Amino acid sequence: MVCGGNFRQILPVVPKGTRADIVDVSLNSFYLWSFFKIYQLNQNMRLYNGSVSSSEAAKIASFDKWLLQIGDGSLYDDTDRELIKIPSDIWKNSSKDPMKSIVDAIYPSLLHKYNDLAYLKERAILMPKNEMVHELNEMIMNIIPRKGITYFSSDNICKASINTNDEDLMYPMEFLHNLKINGIPNYDIRLKEGALIMLLRNLNQTKGLCNGTRLIVTHLGKLSIRGDIIYGTNIGQNITIPKIIMSPNESRWPFKLNR
Repeated sequence: MVCGGNFRQILPVVPKGTRADIVDVSLNSFYLWSFFKIYQLNQNMRLYNGSVSSSEAAKIASFDKWLLQIGDGSLYDDTDRELIKIPSDIWKNSSKDPMKSIVDAIYPSLLHKYNDLAYLKERAILMPKNEMVHELNEMIMNIIPRKGITYFSSDNICKASINTNDEDLMYPMEFLHNLKINGIPNYDIRLKEGALIMLLRNLNQTKGLCNGTRLIVTHLGKLSIRGDIIYGTNIGQNITIPKIIMSPNESRWPFKLNR
């Protein structure tokens, strides 16, 4: 068995767990950990692929060293060892509308280049909370000058997850529609042709339809949508994404939602 990862990344998330709970589920707390042999990668391949200039390689090497120092806990800007100074070239000054400022910085001239494959594939925005993701998606969707279509889900409670046949009457349909759960889309999704989307499930790995695959919408149908893959070995393929049933892996509710 081969495990790959980086111990400088965030620890496993244990909902409402203590520090001890988080340490207990970490890989090096596994009872077979003493039998593992650790191999460390120490060469940055982007510096040796021959496609970057010497000045660009120097920037990559400097940034790589900075990241390693943060991960090792050896780079602090105060005596209390709590604050890290972020280089000025990777952060923006605050503004009255920070969301719009981020969009303008990452997607300049989006109105004229939203259908440019090369332009889209090298850009992405990461947000810390799902609420911000939905707000950002709505903002960018309003910029794309095409008619949008709103898709609504069909929500119900899985009968196998409740004790009685009458328990689902306690949760009206309006309540189910308003649920926003990690890992599955909201009740309503507005899309436009030319919009970027990302798969949340593995549909067909041989065709590149995996969790995290990015596509550009090319056609919006009633029961399915079509899109072009913009990244990976299957780039350029036009595929169909059907309606599927999605359920959260974990939920704080006493039932399992089928959306």
